[in-house]
Amino acid sequence: MIDFTVSLPRRVTQRQGCTKRTLSVFVDSSKRVYACVAYITTETEEGRYTRLYCAKSKVAPISRTQTIPKLELLAIFIGMIMTEYIITKSGLKYDKVNIFSDSTIALAWIHSKKRLPSLVTKLTQKIQMSRERIASIQKIRFYHVPTEENVADHATRGLSREAARNHAWFKGPEWLNSTEELTRTDEDECYAFLNTIEETNKIAHEKARIWPTEEISS
Repeated sequence: MIDFTVSLPRRVTQRQGCTKRTLSVFVDSSKRVYACVAYITTETEEGRYTRLYCAKSKVAPISRTQTIPKLELLAIFIGMIMTEYIITKSGLKYDKVNIFSDSTIALAWIHSKKRLPSLVTKLTQKIQMSRERIASIQKIRFYHVPTEENVADHATRGLSREAARNHAWFKGPEWLNSTEELTRTDEDECYAFLNTIEETNKIAHEKARIWPTEEISS
Protein backbone atom coordinates (compact mmCIF):
# COMPACT_ATOMS: atom_id res chain seq x y z
CA MET A 1 0.00 0.00 0.00
CA ILE A 2 1.24 3.49 -0.83
CA ASP A 3 1.68 5.86 2.13
CA PHE A 4 0.59 3.22 4.63
CA THR A 5 2.40 2.69 7.93
CA VAL A 6 1.48 0.87 11.11
CA SER A 7 3.27 0.69 14.47
CA LEU A 8 3.74 -2.72 16.06
CA PRO A 9 5.21 -3.62 19.48
CA ARG A 10 8.87 -4.55 19.18
CA ARG A 11 8.55 -7.31 21.78
CA VAL A 12 6.65 -10.34 20.51
CA THR A 13 6.86 -12.42 23.70
CA GLN A 14 8.88 -12.65 26.91
CA ARG A 15 10.94 -15.33 28.58
CA GLN A 16 10.78 -14.06 32.15
CA GLY A 17 7.39 -14.23 33.83
CA CYS A 18 5.80 -16.27 31.04
CA THR A 19 3.57 -19.04 32.41
CA LYS A 20 2.22 -20.32 29.08
CA ARG A 21 2.96 -19.69 25.40
CA THR A 22 0.85 -20.70 22.39
CA LEU A 23 1.75 -20.57 18.70
CA SER A 24 -1.29 -20.09 16.44
CA VAL A 25 -0.95 -20.40 12.66
CA PHE A 26 -3.81 -19.45 10.32
CA VAL A 27 -3.86 -20.61 6.69
CA ASP A 28 -6.05 -19.79 3.71
CA SER A 29 -6.18 -19.81 -0.08
CA SER A 30 -8.00 -18.15 -2.95
CA LYS A 31 -7.73 -19.05 -6.63
CA ARG A 32 -4.67 -16.82 -7.02
CA VAL A 33 -2.84 -16.77 -3.67
CA TYR A 34 -2.33 -19.02 -0.65
CA ALA A 35 -0.97 -17.74 2.64
CA CYS A 36 -0.27 -18.33 6.31
CA VAL A 37 0.22 -16.04 9.30
CA ALA A 38 1.55 -16.84 12.79
CA TYR A 39 0.81 -15.32 16.20
CA ILE A 40 2.35 -15.93 19.59
CA THR A 41 0.09 -15.67 22.63
CA THR A 42 1.91 -15.14 25.91
CA GLU A 43 0.28 -15.70 29.29
CA THR A 44 1.64 -14.03 32.42
CA GLU A 45 0.31 -13.39 35.91
CA GLU A 46 -1.02 -10.05 34.63
CA GLY A 47 -2.97 -11.60 31.74
CA ARG A 48 -2.60 -12.59 28.09
CA TYR A 49 -1.44 -10.77 24.99
CA THR A 50 -1.01 -11.83 21.36
CA ARG A 51 1.51 -10.53 18.84
CA LEU A 52 1.96 -11.00 15.10
CA TYR A 53 5.14 -13.02 14.55
CA CYS A 54 5.46 -13.61 10.80
CA ALA A 55 3.52 -14.33 7.62
CA LYS A 56 4.09 -15.83 4.20
CA SER A 57 2.17 -15.86 0.91
CA LYS A 58 2.73 -17.48 -2.48
CA VAL A 59 1.13 -17.22 -5.90
CA ALA A 60 -1.03 -20.25 -6.66
CA PRO A 61 0.24 -22.58 -9.42
CA ILE A 62 -0.79 -21.28 -12.83
CA SER A 63 0.36 -24.28 -14.87
CA ARG A 64 -3.01 -25.91 -14.30
CA THR A 65 -6.21 -25.01 -12.52
CA GLN A 66 -6.59 -26.49 -9.04
CA THR A 67 -9.71 -26.74 -6.91
CA ILE A 68 -10.00 -24.50 -3.87
CA PRO A 69 -9.80 -27.47 -1.41
CA LYS A 70 -6.49 -28.54 -3.00
CA LEU A 71 -5.16 -24.99 -2.72
CA GLU A 72 -6.35 -24.89 0.90
CA LEU A 73 -4.34 -28.06 1.50
CA LEU A 74 -1.35 -26.36 -0.10
CA ALA A 75 -1.86 -23.45 2.32
CA ILE A 76 -1.78 -25.91 5.23
CA PHE A 77 1.46 -27.34 3.85
CA ILE A 78 3.28 -23.97 3.74
CA GLY A 79 1.80 -23.24 7.16
CA MET A 80 3.46 -26.39 8.48
CA ILE A 81 6.79 -25.42 6.89
CA MET A 82 6.58 -22.01 8.55
CA THR A 83 5.57 -23.57 11.88
CA GLU A 84 8.62 -25.84 11.87
CA TYR A 85 10.83 -22.88 11.01
CA ILE A 86 9.41 -20.80 13.88
CA ILE A 87 9.83 -23.59 16.43
CA THR A 88 13.39 -24.28 15.27
CA LYS A 89 14.61 -20.70 14.93
CA SER A 90 12.80 -18.92 17.77
CA GLY A 91 14.33 -21.14 20.43
CA LEU A 92 11.12 -20.88 22.46
CA LYS A 93 9.06 -23.57 24.14
CA TYR A 94 5.37 -23.60 23.23
CA ASP A 95 2.73 -25.24 25.38
CA LYS A 96 0.44 -25.56 22.37
CA VAL A 97 0.78 -25.27 18.61
CA ASN A 98 -2.54 -24.79 16.80
CA ILE A 99 -3.13 -24.72 13.04
CA PHE A 100 -6.37 -23.06 11.87
CA SER A 101 -8.04 -23.49 8.46
CA ASP A 102 -11.53 -22.63 7.22
CA SER A 103 -11.57 -25.63 4.85
CA THR A 104 -13.44 -28.63 6.27
CA ILE A 105 -12.44 -30.74 3.26
CA ALA A 106 -8.71 -30.02 3.53
CA LEU A 107 -8.74 -30.79 7.27
CA ALA A 108 -10.63 -34.04 6.64
CA TRP A 109 -8.10 -35.07 3.98
CA ILE A 110 -5.28 -34.82 6.54
CA HIS A 111 -7.05 -37.38 8.71
CA SER A 112 -8.37 -39.59 5.89
CA LYS A 113 -7.19 -43.14 5.27
CA LYS A 114 -9.10 -43.36 1.99
CA ARG A 115 -7.55 -43.36 -1.45
CA LEU A 116 -7.22 -39.73 -2.56
CA PRO A 117 -6.06 -37.95 -5.75
CA SER A 118 -2.30 -38.07 -6.35
CA LEU A 119 -1.60 -34.42 -5.47
CA VAL A 120 -3.72 -34.63 -2.32
CA THR A 121 -1.95 -37.82 -1.23
CA LYS A 122 1.50 -36.28 -1.70
CA LEU A 123 0.59 -33.14 0.23
CA THR A 124 -1.09 -35.00 3.10
CA GLN A 125 1.96 -37.26 3.42
CA LYS A 126 4.27 -34.23 3.63
CA ILE A 127 1.95 -32.55 6.14
CA GLN A 128 1.87 -35.69 8.30
CA MET A 129 5.66 -35.99 8.22
CA SER A 130 5.98 -32.37 9.31
CA ARG A 131 3.36 -32.95 11.98
CA GLU A 132 5.25 -35.93 13.38
CA ARG A 133 8.46 -33.91 13.59
CA ILE A 134 6.68 -31.12 15.46
CA ALA A 135 4.73 -33.53 17.68
CA SER A 136 7.98 -35.08 18.88
CA ILE A 137 8.75 -31.84 20.72
CA GLN A 138 5.46 -29.88 20.87
CA LYS A 139 1.74 -30.53 21.16
CA ILE A 140 0.08 -29.72 17.83
CA ARG A 141 -3.57 -29.74 16.74
CA PHE A 142 -5.52 -28.73 13.63
CA TYR A 143 -8.77 -26.79 13.98
CA HIS A 144 -11.52 -25.47 11.73
CA VAL A 145 -12.24 -21.75 12.03
CA PRO A 146 -15.09 -19.79 10.38
CA THR A 147 -13.98 -17.78 7.35
CA GLU A 148 -14.88 -14.47 9.01
CA GLU A 149 -12.48 -15.30 11.87
CA ASN A 150 -9.66 -16.55 9.66
CA VAL A 151 -7.18 -13.67 9.53
CA ALA A 152 -5.19 -15.39 6.76
CA ASP A 153 -8.20 -14.80 4.50
CA HIS A 154 -7.17 -11.15 4.20
CA ALA A 155 -3.76 -12.09 2.84
CA THR A 156 -5.43 -13.90 -0.06
CA ARG A 157 -8.09 -11.29 -0.84
CA GLY A 158 -6.50 -8.02 0.23
CA LEU A 159 -7.55 -5.09 2.42
CA SER A 160 -8.22 -1.44 1.81
CA ARG A 161 -5.93 1.06 3.53
CA GLU A 162 -8.75 2.17 5.83
CA ALA A 163 -9.69 -1.38 6.82
CA ALA A 164 -6.06 -2.32 7.47
CA ARG A 165 -5.33 0.39 10.05
CA ASN A 166 -6.97 -1.35 13.01
CA HIS A 167 -7.36 -4.79 11.53
CA ALA A 168 -7.08 -8.11 13.38
CA TRP A 169 -4.26 -9.05 10.99
CA PHE A 170 -1.81 -7.13 13.17
CA LYS A 171 -2.95 -8.55 16.52
CA GLY A 172 -4.84 -11.77 15.79
CA PRO A 173 -8.46 -12.62 16.65
CA GLU A 174 -9.60 -11.42 20.07
CA TRP A 175 -10.42 -14.96 21.19
CA LEU A 176 -6.72 -15.88 21.16
CA ASN A 177 -6.47 -13.88 24.38
CA SER A 178 -9.36 -15.70 26.04
CA THR A 179 -8.57 -17.82 29.09
CA GLU A 180 -11.37 -20.25 28.20
CA GLU A 181 -10.55 -23.61 26.66
CA LEU A 182 -10.55 -23.63 22.86
CA THR A 183 -13.82 -25.07 21.54
CA ARG A 184 -13.17 -25.07 17.78
CA THR A 185 -14.00 -28.05 15.56
CA ASP A 186 -10.90 -30.21 15.20
CA GLU A 187 -9.73 -32.38 12.30
CA ASP A 188 -11.36 -35.55 13.68
CA GLU A 189 -14.77 -33.86 13.71
CA CYS A 190 -14.21 -32.51 10.18
CA TYR A 191 -13.44 -36.02 8.96
CA ALA A 192 -16.52 -37.46 10.69
CA PHE A 193 -18.68 -34.67 9.27
CA LEU A 194 -17.42 -35.24 5.73
CA ASN A 195 -17.98 -38.99 6.06
CA THR A 196 -21.56 -38.35 7.17
CA ILE A 197 -22.19 -36.20 4.10
CA GLU A 198 -20.67 -38.83 1.80
CA GLU A 199 -22.80 -41.59 3.33
CA THR A 200 -25.95 -39.44 3.09
CA ASN A 201 -25.25 -38.68 -0.57
CA LYS A 202 -24.57 -42.36 -1.26
CA ILE A 203 -27.88 -43.42 0.31
CA ALA A 204 -29.75 -40.68 -1.55
CA HIS A 205 -28.15 -41.80 -4.81
CA GLU A 206 -29.08 -45.44 -4.20
CA LYS A 207 -32.70 -44.52 -3.43
CA ALA A 208 -32.91 -42.38 -6.55
CA ARG A 209 -31.88 -45.16 -8.94
CA ILE A 210 -34.44 -46.00 -11.60
CA TRP A 211 -35.56 -49.63 -11.63
CA PRO A 212 -34.04 -51.35 -14.70
CA THR A 213 -36.76 -51.93 -17.29
CA GLU A 214 -35.12 -55.15 -18.46
CA GLU A 215 -35.90 -56.71 -15.08
CA ILE A 216 -39.63 -56.07 -15.41
CA SER A 217 -41.41 -59.21 -16.60
CA SER A 218 -44.15 -58.95 -19.19
